[in-house]
Amino acid sequence: MKTIDKQNFPQGDNIEQSLNVLERVLKEYAAPSFGSMSKRDVDIMLFMALQDLGIIEMRPSIYDVIRLLNVTRSKARNLIYECSLRRQEEQNLEQELKDLIIRPIFLKEGDKVCIEVDNPLLIDYIRQRLKTLHHITDSSFNTELIKMHPNAFSDLYVSLLPEDSVKVINKKFIELGVKEDKSAKAFVANIVKVIAHAALGKAGESLAGTVCETLGDWFSGIFDKLPTKGIDLKGSIYEELNIA
Repeated sequence: MKTIDKQNFPQGDNIEQSLNVLERVLKEYAAPSFGSMSKRDVDIMLFMALQDLGIIEMRPSIYDVIRLLNVTRSKARNLIYECSLRRQEEQNLEQELKDLIIRPIFLKEGDKVCIEVDNPLLIDYIRQRLKTLHHITDSSFNTELIKMHPNAFSDLYVSLLPEDSVKVINKKFIELGVKEDKSAKAFVANIVKVIAHAALGKAGESLAGTVCETLGDWFSGIFDKLPTKGIDLKGSIYEELNIA
């Protein structure tokens, strides 16, 4: 997060960027008549201008906005939400969710898994996706933490994978000789349960690191880290999950 200082505005050859942002701000403020815009809309317009100038990130954390603008947490959340809503056509909520879901937080609390989300619009998006998958979420005590059952996490993750990738993963599990019900979806659900049980130990931390890397690889279309033979399961994450 930068500060609102002269040196943080585009300089030299990039001065045109500042002029374009200024032109847009003045035009919006003067429409339909000068000074007719509400304070709320002025705040949102200026917040988006700071984003376009690179002073505030396009995906800012609530804390960074609070620190830079000296506003309350509620005000920061509202600014992020409103600006995300207005940029909805420009942003890819699904990609933002993919970036988050490969870094889950594992809890001992009922073996739940959760995702920490700063973007309020993305929170609504995640809840809607889970609703269509027939799952509910829990945001008790902290609205930025979306808690869910391992099966819900698994369904959400696999729903984000390209269909062809799911077929490849399932085929590889069949080639390994694992049970038919150990599909990509079952695998993700199982790893969440295992890690949640071991979340406070070094073994759990090591397993979590391996799993997060695997989840990220699958989104990138990398499947070659899966064992190729049944004998390769020994000592692997698959053996720990007892899926062979």
